[in-house]
Amino acid sequence: MSAHPEDLPIVVGVGEASDASLGLEWPSPIDLAKKAVECALRDTRQAERVRTQIDTVVAIRSFRDSGLAHPFGGPNNVPEAIARAARISPRRLVYGEVGGHSPQRYVHEFSRELHGGTARLVLIAGAEAMRTCKRALASGRELRWDQPSTRAFENRSSPVPILSRAEIRHGVRSMILAYGLIENAQRVLRAPAWGRPRSADSASDGIRPTTLHAERIAEIGAAFARVAQTRTHARYPRAVSPEALVRPEDSNYRVSDPYLRWMVAQDSVDLGAAALLTTVRTARELEIPPDRWLYLHGGGDCDAPPLSERARVAHSDALERALGSALDSAQVIPQQLGPIDLYSCFPCAVTLGIDALGIRDRSLDSYTCTGGLTFFGGPGNDYSLHGLAALCDRLRREPDRPGLLLANGGVLGKLSVGVYAAYTPKHPFSAGAEPVPQLPAEITVRTPDGTEPGSIESYTRPYVRGAPRAAIAFVQLQKGGRTVAELEEHTQVGELLLRAVTCSIVNQRVVARITE
Repeated sequence: MSAHPEDLPIVVGVGEASDASLGLEWPSPIDLAKKAVECALRDTRQAERVRTQIDTVVAIRSFRDSGLAHPFGGPNNVPEAIARAARISPRRLVYGEVGGHSPQRYVHEFSRELHGGTARLVLIAGAEAMRTCKRALASGRELRWDQPSTRAFENRSSPVPILSRAEIRHGVRSMILAYGLIENAQRVLRAPAWGRPRSADSASDGIRPTTLHAERIAEIGAAFARVAQTRTHARYPRAVSPEALVRPEDSNYRVSDPYLRWMVAQDSVDLGAAALLTTVRTARELEIPPDRWLYLHGGGDCDAPPLSERARVAHSDALERALGSALDSAQVIPQQLGPIDLYSCFPCAVTLGIDALGIRDRSLDSYTCTGGLTFFGGPGNDYSLHGLAALCDRLRREPDRPGLLLANGGVLGKLSVGVYAAYTPKHPFSAGAEPVPQLPAEITVRTPDGTEPGSIESYTRPYVRGAPRAAIAFVQLQKGGRTVAELEEHTQVGELLLRAVTCSIVNQRVVARITE
């Protein structure tokens, strides 16, 4: 392959913004996106030339349009609003689907279009102002962020459900609870002695600092916090010890069983990010310096059914397949990787990524470029654009090795992985399969026939104002199949993993009763 094949897609500019960088008291998402786009344009070293050549604007779907509405409104056409604010006149507008995988997946999709000649210069941008929303709600401040539009745009939706009807009906209505089911299932695999059932009268406060699993995820959290301290736009940059992360207190209150506040993504952020993609040919025409160019060496995508329909609750086959596809298409083995940014909404996402890579000699802080969704901040579906910005920064400073970005949407159900490098790939261009591979359901989720015995595979428990509510469990039924069930409230004491139960239908819901 020649030194610089003209049709290779490249990232030529990245930018980030935060409330601190804007200097506005009440920034809107469009304010943040505009600032991030301007930073990305400047990053190309040819801002005005690039601005006039952008033909496609892809906006990452906002929290507001992902089922987490607030009273302050928003644009009817988010990609147009971003384009207008940044003085861009694209021919095509795209509004992305729900999911943290989407920034990387759109890099794959539009890299294919750039390579095929159907796009010339693509902007991907997004922003969240949830911190401003929460401050305004607390203070009674009225904000109006509506922007009317009559222009047509592509409004994307995903055919893959994030949660199943059975999960929602039995109370799994948030990511904290869904990921709690994965996390507790992992405890059995990672710390078998801790996974054995304990007596019902023993005290339980969720994950304890004395467990191997808790120690591991606390070490990861502390390592990621160190990296957040190096990032300009990090929302919560601070040093924190592993012991503090597993110690319940007022500022580290329990949000579910098994999570405390500082174990999970923090969405109270004002953050924006943007990336500019084009081809080598266009970059040359626009005189973008080659030291700005970052090549997509390979990509992989995979979608999975809802969690309760997967045979292995503690694993993610979609993650392993997307990762394997990206590495294979890039012709890279994990040991060759330099910077890595793993999606880190919850600890189990990080540990599964580390397991899948299988690199034994890397330090824990080398698995993030931003500091993660807890200490850098979790701007909804947009986090991985910040991951890409940070990865590009690292690759420009460390150009001799490839880097990897792992983006995750839903409940480890929508995975997109990209491999990037500052040097030209030696193999033909590849950016993930089209259409995206979708794994089938692997296990039957059913309601019990009368009263059926079974055992608890995993569970989670919501907390409201510090008080535990009814636990939710995945139960393996003795007659075969799995059911999603609520636990009787008077049986909620002590360890629930692997406990024997009987399940029956009560008021159209499955209720599990511990029998030992």
